[in-house]
Amino acid sequence: MGVLSCPTLVLGRDPLEIGPDDQMGTVFVAAKGAGAWKFAPSAEDRQLPTALLRVMRSRTRNSDAPWRVCDSIEGGSRAERMRGIMSRTNLRWESVSLDSQCKYALVAEGAADCFMRVPGSRGPERVWDHAPGAVVASEAGAWVGDLVGAPLHITGESLDQNVGTLACDQSIVGVVHEAARKALSPSQVAHPTTGGSP
Repeated sequence: MGVLSCPTLVLGRDPLEIGPDDQMGTVFVAAKGAGAWKFAPSAEDRQLPTALLRVMRSRTRNSDAPWRVCDSIEGGSRAERMRGIMSRTNLRWESVSLDSQCKYALVAEGAADCFMRVPGSRGPERVWDHAPGAVVASEAGAWVGDLVGAPLHITGESLDQNVGTLACDQSIVGVVHEAARKALSPSQVAHPTTGGSP
């Protein structure tokens, strides 16, 4: 099960446009095998509202539009590592800078097409930064796993059995995996625990 509270995403508006401070944003909920849903919360809510909107990635897209890749608002080496992988693909893409797990929500509803975390000096990703969003994105129809094709091993406190993370449109996931294998060093691509391929 996953729940994402995204206070700057407003129902009915462009999801990449940050909303005003006087609203409560959007909550995304999902359960494995039951789909992904969203609603606009209110201060009076004490339980899930009965009117939930289904969240699903569209199977069709404008072929002239570039693929949107979520980028970290922090920039720096994290963003550079992501760009290094995307530059090895044959895809026409653009980056969209934002923060937090709302990146998973944008991939879930098709406002963005890809979100990745590339291994770096910070060590493995933390489970709590990815588990809820991973459920929401996968239940909406995105591919979710790591950069070399393994499922996320959500156990303990960190994703130390994975090579980064990836939430991506199903149609380009193979291209991104291939680019990641080329961009990452052999030690990064090796399974972090056993030293072998996942």
